[in-house]
Amino acid sequence: MNISRSMKRTRTICTFNSMEQLSSILEGLKLKKGVILLDRQINHVDVSRQNSPVRHIDVSLPGKAIIDSLKMIKDDETCDSFVVIGDQNLINYAKLTAMETGISLIVIPSSFIACNSSNDIVSFVEDDRLHQIRHESMIPRATVIDESITGLPGVKNKSIEIYALSGALIDAIAVCEIGSYQYDLCLEGFRLCIRAGTAAAHSQHDHDSRQQIATASHLLSLAKGDLSSTILDTAATALSHIGQIPYSTAAMILFPYILEVLISRQPDIFASFYSFFNEGTFSPSSCSAWLLKFTNTLVSPIAKQIPYSLYDLDDRDFEKKISIPSLERIAKITAESRCVCSYSTLFTKQEIIDLMERAYWGYQGRQEAP
Repeated sequence: MNISRSMKRTRTICTFNSMEQLSSILEGLKLKKGVILLDRQINHVDVSRQNSPVRHIDVSLPGKAIIDSLKMIKDDETCDSFVVIGDQNLINYAKLTAMETGISLIVIPSSFIACNSSNDIVSFVEDDRLHQIRHESMIPRATVIDESITGLPGVKNKSIEIYALSGALIDAIAVCEIGSYQYDLCLEGFRLCIRAGTAAAHSQHDHDSRQQIATASHLLSLAKGDLSSTILDTAATALSHIGQIPYSTAAMILFPYILEVLISRQPDIFASFYSFFNEGTFSPSSCSAWLLKFTNTLVSPIAKQIPYSLYDLDDRDFEKKISIPSLERIAKITAESRCVCSYSTLFTKQEIIDLMERAYWGYQGRQEAP
């Protein structure tokens, strides 16, 4: 079986209480001096007893300023590795720094979505274009999956992230070849979401379930190392950038409107996927209804707290985060990315605008699912 570059070059460590084992992890990787980079917004991780120096990073600063500060930390501390504890943004900045400096990375994600970072990819939007950088030096030496760090506080945050992860796995399956290792990794990741998703989101003390969800996200990361870009991931990245909303919220809102189109474009893949979990006969409508029913279950206890459309997104001054004119910008970014080449039938800009308009007003989707 062929395996991705990420699977060849990275080590996966699933553990509890990783902070107590950090010294032995560094030693096992033959790294002599690590500096802990901790997202300043994180307050549930205790690093006070660590031997390694700790630097608190403000991820709200401009990206270039963050990367420059990480380069200075490397030079000042004369270290050979960064232990990155944070969300996707901090991990991406550390990966870009590693590409330029060669420093080794040990990644300890602080959210379920951030576990999807053990590959050689960094994607970002700049000047209304999606940029994707790939380089082997950005693959972490190790990714530490520890639910005590990954599990965000609050049922709402966890529910939205697990919903977004489930959608991202389905989004990735749509561009996999049936029977490929990428397909098998995504299939196993989604099986973990079905088995553990509800408990991980809503049970305060179910540590095993949260560890399984973090592992599912990590499997997606390994699969994506050799996959093309996908429409949900690209559109959510563009929406997150333009609306200044969390990626997981963007993916959650867009998923019901993109799902039907994915199934219609890749029926053979979804027939195989559906038959793995169901004994009944596949049809696009039955597959869509089954998937929406599952994802709805993840967020049903917090249904009154979450947005169902882009129109529902307000800022603190009750101004709309997403306007009608901005939909065309999002569609343009998505249509001009490589994701439109990943499917049997190409997406046009107008088709993506139509999807965005449905998501804006809330036409069909989650509320109408059985």
